[in-house]
Amino acid sequence: MLKISDKELAQIGRKDAITRYEYFIKKVADQQEICILRDSGGDYYLDVVDNEKFIHMWCSTEYATNFIKNKEVNHKPVTIDFDFLRYKLCPMIKEKEITLSIMPSKEHTGYCIHLDKFIHDLKHYLDEWYS
Repeated sequence: MLKISDKELAQIGRKDAITRYEYFIKKVADQQEICILRDSGGDYYLDVVDNEKFIHMWCSTEYATNFIKNKEVNHKPVTIDFDFLRYKLCPMIKEKEITLSIMPSKEHTGYCIHLDKFIHDLKHYLDEWYS
């Protein structure tokens, strides 16, 4: 996973949610990796708001680290590849009806999207990228 500079971290962090989502899709398509939060036991970090569960995703560990800074969580940023996403994480997300929260920061909520729409957007970008 590529390292993100402090300048890029600050610049992207100030953008609106849809712009951060578009940035995320492009970076993830290029790197074919996603960053999530997990604890030492392998449990995912989930937020629950109004009975809706959210799993957060970023395109680099720097964004995830910034998100959890000064929070009391036992979770750490972990990089996963597309195989893990497809065969492990996506089935769990579908089964538990979890919404994705893309690129949240300390200051802003993430772009909230359902898994099917995210997969559609990612496939669309990958098709454009590789055609």
